Amino acid sequence: MSLSISEHTRWRTWLVELTVSLFIGLLGCTLCVWCSRQFPLEIYDIPAMDIWFDGDSPYLFQNFTNRYSPYMNRTSVHPLYPLVSTVPVQILRRLGVSNRLSEVRIVLGLAAAVWGCSFYALLRVLGNKRLDAVVFSLLALSSASVIFWIGLPEYHFIGSISLILALLLIAAGSDGRLSGVRYTVASALSLSMTVTNWMLGLVAAVVGQGPKRAIQISANALCVVVVLWSFQKPICPSAGFFLVSQRGEVTYMTRPNVARLAAASQAFFLHGMTLPAIGTTPNDWNPLEKAHRLTVQVPPGGHRNIPQGFASVIWISLCLLGLAGMVVSGADKTLKITLLVTILGGYALHLVYGAEVFLYSANYLPLLVVVASLGSQTRYRWSVLGLATVLIAMNLVLNFAQFHRAISLFENQYAIFKASRS
Repeated sequence: MSLSISEHTRWRTWLVELTVSLFIGLLGCTLCVWCSRQFPLEIYDIPAMDIWFDGDSPYLFQNFTNRYSPYMNRTSVHPLYPLVSTVPVQILRRLGVSNRLSEVRIVLGLAAAVWGCSFYALLRVLGNKRLDAVVFSLLALSSASVIFWIGLPEYHFIGSISLILALLLIAAGSDGRLSGVRYTVASALSLSMTVTNWMLGLVAAVVGQGPKRAIQISANALCVVVVLWSFQKPICPSAGFFLVSQRGEVTYMTRPNVARLAAASQAFFLHGMTLPAIGTTPNDWNPLEKAHRLTVQVPPGGHRNIPQGFASVIWISLCLLGLAGMVVSGADKTLKITLLVTILGGYALHLVYGAEVFLYSANYLPLLVVVASLGSQTRYRWSVLGLATVLIAMNLVLNFAQFHRAISLFENQYAIFKASRS
């Protein structure tokens, strides 16, 4: 009888967790569709390249909807991205969806749902209580990184899903006969969307399995990605191979002077949560063009008014409390070390890589939120939840206001560009 009651309780708990996870996923999907519908169609025009915070949405829209797109050379650093973008669109087309914009929105909406479900699950696996996991999932969804990038066909939001799933695999179960397989899949996931994200899989393998096994696990993961890429190549013939020389990446490097270090540090740790003032600056890649790109990194962008400054203070406080929570948390040691090293590695990378660090924020902001959530495992739990709730409310006002302002600035810059060509 007691066994039956215990099983019933376990099933009920599992159903509650599944329901909450699906609810977070539904919120993510809804936000994605809404944000996507706010963008003018011109954002997918090739001449609009880089205007939206240095983003590549025009190229990626072509890649999503055309498996013969000539713009797939970036698979050299995003190896399997067509498998989760172009291939699903081809499947939808076979199922009768014929509108290109609808195809892209459906794929992005599904990705957002997976992101929401998996992010909540990761917070729970780390030992957060259900309420705490819900609050920090909502905090992530209210962040500037999610609001500004969830509705666009860009690399980094979908790329963050692979990191979340990899962390879930690392946290799943104890060491055993299948631990090598688990770490191999996690490593392959981290490599699949962005090559620099492989640092997560490499670090996890070393910390969790030891240096000797880590070499074998990493080699196996590389083979998995190469095999999957070989299946991808016939579907998307113009996709580039990721193991060739990456000399072209030098063009994205920036000299690390004091001004760059200060701007990139703020962009990495602060802008992804609550966006400051938006400015415009000449396009680095095409400086002779009349249209400027939007920026929060180059003055006059980056200035914070009083509410934005207050929101950033709350966010910094949550991160510091999260670091304290990492010390007392009972979460898996490998998971915590992997989280920290991946965040620090991403920070070091973006001190010298990328003109607009906010472009990459959807990739690392979820990891920062995960760390901040651990503050709820300290004795200051209710203070942490209170601060997070206040920040959610502020983000909903501040970030959505900035979102609409950014769209207006984009339309203005695109109009200037078109007028210069007429």
